[in-house]
Amino acid sequence: MIGAAHEIMTNILLVDDNPRGRTVIAGALERPSRTVEAATQDDAIACIARKLPDLVIADVAMPQMKGALLVERLRAVPATASIPIILMTSADCPVYRVRGFHIGTDDYVTRPVDLAELELRVETALRRARRPRGGPALGGDLARFGIATPLSMLEIERRTGVLVIERPNDRGMLVMKNGHIVRGELSGHVCGTVVDCVCELLAWDSGRFSFDEQQVDDQDDAAPTAAILLEASRKMDELIPIDVSLASD
Repeated sequence: MIGAAHEIMTNILLVDDNPRGRTVIAGALERPSRTVEAATQDDAIACIARKLPDLVIADVAMPQMKGALLVERLRAVPATASIPIILMTSADCPVYRVRGFHIGTDDYVTRPVDLAELELRVETALRRARRPRGGPALGGDLARFGIATPLSMLEIERRTGVLVIERPNDRGMLVMKNGHIVRGELSGHVCGTVVDCVCELLAWDSGRFSFDEQQVDDQDDAAPTAAILLEASRKMDELIPIDVSLASD
C-alpha cells in the first residue's frame, strides 16, 4: 500500500504484456492508489490520453513497444514530460540503466520484482516529484518497510548522505558514504559499533525514516552495508531467548 504520506488518490499506470505480472504488482499497490493496467503501447497511450497518471511503471521488454521508447515518447510531450517513470527489467545491466537515465527514466526495478522494494521506489519517485526543493530524497514508514529495505537500496545506488530514523522519544542516525554505513548514532543509547546501532534499529517496528543526500567527510572505514545487516541480524537471533521446554523435546 502506498504510504500515508500520499493519502490523496494516486493514479498509477502499469504497462506490462504479462497478465500475471500485472496482477501481482497491481495487488501490491493498494489504496489509496488506483492502478490502471495496459498490455500494449496503444493501450498505454489511450489510458494516458484519458487521464494523466501520477506515475508510470513499465516493463523494458514488451513485444510492441520497448519501455525505453515509451519513456522517450512521454518525455517529448510537455503534458507528460514530468511524469515519474519506473522501468522493470530482467537484465540488471549498468549500460541499460545509464541509457535509461539519459532518456529520462526516474528509477529501475529488477525482475523478479521484490514488492517491498518496488513499493518503496514508487513512494520515493512520488515524493521526489512532489517534494519542495531541498526536501528528503527518500522516506517511508518503518511499519511497512523496516530499515533493511532502504539500507539495501542506498547501498545498491551507492548513495551518500544521512539516514534519519525516528519514532516517539527516539531518534537514530546512520551516516552513509557511497552506500556504506560510516557511523551510527542513537539518542539516549551508547552504540559500541555500527553493527550494534543497526541491530537496535532493526528491532524498531514503528516510526519513519528519511534520507537526505549531502556531503559526508567521514574518513572512517566501513564494511559493506549488506555485511552489517547480516551481522546485525545474526546478533539479534542470538538475543532471542530459547524456550527451554521446546529445546528439551
